[in-house]
Amino acid sequence: MHIPKGCTLIPRTDHYAVTEDGTVFNLKTRKRLNKSFDGYHICTWVMDSDGKQFKFFHNKKNKIPLPHYPLERVMEECMEIPDYPDYAINPRGLVWRITPREKGPNAGRIYVLSEHIWQDKVHVWLVHPDNSLLRKRVRPYNLAKQVWGDDADVDDD
Repeated sequence: MHIPKGCTLIPRTDHYAVTEDGTVFNLKTRKRLNKSFDGYHICTWVMDSDGKQFKFFHNKKNKIPLPHYPLERVMEECMEIPDYPDYAINPRGLVWRITPREKGPNAGRIYVLSEHIWQDKVHVWLVHPDNSLLRKRVRPYNLAKQVWGDDADVDDD
């Protein structure tokens, strides 16, 4: 089967190709396939060599695996947040999820929470372990001062 210039064959398939801009083509029918979003990633449904359908994830083509941080290494410089035992914070205000989640893009690993800006202040979202409060917006500055006291090395934004 002829693969057009600028296209690469999708691994595990015989006749599906992806262009540099992420468009997937069926080389047998010469038709473009639709992209979809599964809640985490943009993907396209394709058939493997055995005729089984699977998702081809566009953003995972050249993705480098995320680093793994052991709990012991993280807890060397962090303290657990009293009301939220799934999280720890270091004196500089970096908040870690120390209890690995079961689902999602960070499943099975310890990771740093993403920060976002709300009313010109940096915040993170925390989830209570018993799910009584699904998400709570908290400032890392306040958490560091609460957990570390005078040893906290954070500035109020």
